[in-house]
Amino acid sequence: MKKEYYIRLFLSIIIILIIFIYSKESFKYLFFLICHEAVHIITAAKLGYRTDKFLILPFGVTANIKDDIINPIDDILISLSGPLFNLIIAVLFYFLYIQYGYDYIYFKVNIVLMLFNLIPAGFLDGGRILKDIIKVYYSFYYSEFLIYLNGIIFGCIILFITIYEGNIFKFLIKALFGVYFIFVSFQDRKSINYRIIKDFLYKGFYLKNKNNYKVELRGFNIHTKLFDVIKTFCFKHYYIIYVMGGKNPIKKIDEEDIIKAYLSYGNISLDECLKYDLQEEEPW
Repeated sequence: MKKEYYIRLFLSIIIILIIFIYSKESFKYLFFLICHEAVHIITAAKLGYRTDKFLILPFGVTANIKDDIINPIDDILISLSGPLFNLIIAVLFYFLYIQYGYDYIYFKVNIVLMLFNLIPAGFLDGGRILKDIIKVYYSFYYSEFLIYLNGIIFGCIILFITIYEGNIFKFLIKALFGVYFIFVSFQDRKSINYRIIKDFLYKGFYLKNKNNYKVELRGFNIHTKLFDVIKTFCFKHYYIIYVMGGKNPIKKIDEEDIIKAYLSYGNISLDECLKYDLQEEEPW
């Protein structure tokens, strides 16, 4: 993990140095990036979350939320706050440009930062927002997998565009940024299962305290692996699983039993799960 962290840090520093050497507008971007991140931090603090460290990324500095688990609704608000700040500042500077001929670059910088951060891929605000929406309404697993896939695709698009870049500085920036996006996406892919279980444990805490969920019934063949069942879980529903032997239900298991069995015994099948956890229950 340390090796991957240092590779990520090295790529970030190299990209930032190239940007500062090449671009006269880099300090303006950096200033509004810091403001953008400060808004994230303030929003997180207002919602009761803490930040514990700052990370160097190719497009500036970002703050890490100290709390292990964030309510996905709160995470959407935190992620939206940065681009919304850039939009408000862009509108303000556009008005100053129209009325008083103020420098147009400040409008441009904030529009670029807003649009770039709303790209629905990887670690960008747009990626976090899309991931949270899918997590809440569709599936924990596919929220993680789609953002991982989007990150790979976005990185490959950047590398493809780089082929036609004639300016050496722009070529280096785009090429390194594409590599960075792909590297981080592959790195994050390794911990998808861990993040899914972590989100599920928070979901259990949230639902018990808020009593805010809708029960959904689903049937799975007895030979289905536990993680294939877990892939279908989302934040808004509480699942009751019918273990099916052909067309007839054999047992009924709730989602907590599925998670406990997965954590205890690994990715076993539902029939193995019944032997371990539900052997004392009466058959249907």
